[in-house]
Amino acid sequence: MIAWETMYTLNEYGKQVPRDAAIVGFDNIQSKWAFPAPLTTVSTSKSKMSLRALDILLKRINSSVEYGYIKDILDTQIVVRGST
Repeated sequence: MIAWETMYTLNEYGKQVPRDAAIVGFDNIQSKWAFPAPLTTVSTSKSKMSLRALDILLKRINSSVEYGYIKDILDTQIVVRGST
């Protein structure tokens, strides 16, 4: 939503996306309105992310071992649209 608000605000100030600024969002959020341009985005599988988070949570609940920070890398893809 931040990317959409940024595009909207730039438009209010007379700037055009992607001519004056390139905007990339995250989470492959789409809108039925392509205003001011369809949003280029980074997409990842929400179901894989949810399953991984659940797996980590269950391991923490069922273990007496104290876990610290976990770094996990999920596959992503760039969906190029009109905002870049």
